[in-house]
This record gives sequence, C-alpha cells and structure tokens, in this order.
Amino acid sequence: MIEEDSDGFLFHIVYHNGVDYIPIHNGDVVAADLPNLIKRAERLKKMGTHATFRFKKEKCSSEGLYWRCYQGKPVEVGSSDVLLAGFAMGRLESNYNGFKWVSTETFLFLDFKEENLTLTQSYPEGSCRSR
Repeated sequence: MIEEDSDGFLFHIVYHNGVDYIPIHNGDVVAADLPNLIKRAERLKKMGTHATFRFKKEKCSSEGLYWRCYQGKPVEVGSSDVLLAGFAMGRLESNYNGFKWVSTETFLFLDFKEENLTLTQSYPEGSCRSR
C-alpha cells in the first residue's frame, strides 16, 4: 500500500502469513544458492510482518499505477538496517502464442551492508488500484 502524507509517501509492506512467507528470491535457483538463500531469509525476516518505507516527494515519480521512488540514506526497518531503498511499480503485458495477459509488477530494492536485493511481486490485472 502506498500512502501520501505532507512530507512524502509511505510504502507499507504487510506479510499477513508471517515472516516465514516473505518472498526471498525471484528466478532460477540451483543447489549452490541454498546457503545464501537461508542467510537472505534470515535477514529479511528481521523486517517483521509490517515494514514501512518513507520516500520524500522529490525522490518519487508517479503516473497512475506507475511508480518510482528512491531513498538515498539508511533506514531502519524492523530490526534490520537498510542502507538504501527503492521501489518501482509498473504494468507488464505478456503474449505467448496468442494468449495475452496483463499484470502489475512491483520491485523493492534493498541495499544491506553485505548484499543488494531486488524483491519482485506480480499481481494479476485489477488487483492493484489507485485512488
């Protein structure tokens, strides 16, 4: 959820099923990735079930459901220290062999001291809306 206040935008992430269900990776995984995925999961669990990021208005651009925001200074999220954070959201149109579908793609960029992460979530068309 994105909420506007007088200083900027608050980006809320809620994990309704708890921290054990936080998405930790997108893409292909091989056996050699497993130790790093476990470390990543432990790091992301420290964010808690409700994480909030604040972005100043001058660090964001938006047009309907298209968003780009960037936070260029450290922020504490739960018990996790994030050096830099960014958020992007947009529309993806796909076509495979005549079958077409549309989704809203969200990207959360997190820069920890040891690792940069991009967490992607995809939502079917109509699941996201602006007020």
